[in-house]
Amino acid sequence: MRLPLTLLSLPLLLLPLSAGCPSTTSNDGGVVGCTTAYLGDPAQPMELELFYLGEDLLPHDLASCGPVDIVEPPQGGRVLFVGVKARNLDPCNVNMSGALRDPRDGSILGLESRSTNLEPIAGRAGWGQTAAGGDPTNGFRYVANIPVCPNMSAPGSPRDVQQQLGVLDLILADRSGKRGEIKLPTFPRCAQPDSVKRASCECLCQAGYTPLKCQNVTTFPDSPDAGACALPGDGGVDGGGPDGT
Repeated sequence: MRLPLTLLSLPLLLLPLSAGCPSTTSNDGGVVGCTTAYLGDPAQPMELELFYLGEDLLPHDLASCGPVDIVEPPQGGRVLFVGVKARNLDPCNVNMSGALRDPRDGSILGLESRSTNLEPIAGRAGWGQTAAGGDPTNGFRYVANIPVCPNMSAPGSPRDVQQQLGVLDLILADRSGKRGEIKLPTFPRCAQPDSVKRASCECLCQAGYTPLKCQNVTTFPDSPDAGACALPGDGGVDGGGPDGT
């Protein structure tokens, strides 16, 4: 995918919130056993950054208007594996909600929520991040698994997922009710080195998906380059106090 022609500068609005530390997962999906101390300054607003797990299943920093890989998870379909780095929050048992939105109207193209913990980042005082650990068999439970394909965009407003501008919207909420949100424009992409797997991804993520359309696909034309990165409105990180104000 060629570099975006224009870059939208998004204001960063910071919300306080809390995240978690590495531990086990309870039967109801919550994360337990976290003992990590508060990260940063409780009196300061939260700061958030995003990263993603690529097709290589390694963490990569996610830049404004940069690419994010569409990956096949063990649960099926295709997802965006999105993690967060944050400071000034309680890192334990954080509720994390991630969505991919259509920048034209804010409609949701994929949504997921889970409990997670943040672990301290070596060399970055006051910062923590969701663990990137996992494997292709058991999955990656500490990062958001945002389902984006098969493409279920609204029939009245169909659009491809891959190579088209989307807005990643990630919200954290800690045990005290402190909240943080970051919105980042990005270009999801099918980056599988295997041509058959990439063809399947391209078909599943194209507008107008049907099961028959993508059955036994071995070749599929690559999606056209979306070009410019420009949004109709501003994005950013919104901030507020423990009560969300």
